[in-house]
Amino acid sequence: EFWQLDDPPMITDIHISDCIIKNNRCGIRLYSTHKTNVSSCLINNNSAHGIYVVASSHINIDKCEITYNGEIYTGGIVIIQDDTIGISNNISISNCSISYNFFSGIWVGETSEHVVISYNNIFENTNCGIIISESNVKIFDNHIYNNGDGEFLDAGVFIQDCFNNIVIYNNQIETNNQYGVYLLRSSLISITGNNFIQNTHNAYFLQFSFINHHNLNKIL
Repeated sequence: EFWQLDDPPMITDIHISDCIIKNNRCGIRLYSTHKTNVSSCLINNNSAHGIYVVASSHINIDKCEITYNGEIYTGGIVIIQDDTIGISNNISISNCSISYNFFSGIWVGETSEHVVISYNNIFENTNCGIIISESNVKIFDNHIYNNGDGEFLDAGVFIQDCFNNIVIYNNQIETNNQYGVYLLRSSLISITGNNFIQNTHNAYFLQFSFINHHNLNKIL
């Protein structure tokens, strides 16, 4: 059966587990998929992205090791929309080790919705542990540390152009090489109950980042 390129089918019920995926351009590319589970995989040394999620929904990424991905393109996990098909939504990333990826460990962009990032170790990514742009995300119970090479926008968590749609709580954000949390043009963001430990700068808000709710955080 053939279909137009602007109207691809939705592929459903995919299970990828206990795999070693390495030395490709992209480790796993999920395009217009629904109900996909990626679990207990080792995904490393792919020249573009470790996992690339485009216009997909109900994706669960669990217990994976995602390392040393990306050269020119952002490594780690990338979640974006497709202009003709739609957004990515209902994505869970949990219990993973995400490290040594180019630019960022996780990048969520382009109006992705209902993304949950929890119980991960996110460390030693070259610029940022997590980048969120124009999306709806909850980030909790992660250990986010040693990210960034010390450049101006490097951070454990970088939030850009978000409004009343980000919750960051109960994370340990530690020894990141510029900022623990960086907010750029982002407002009404909830940052509560986190431990900030020896980041170069624990938090930084810039360009119309105001009325952000931050309390019960510990700075050590």
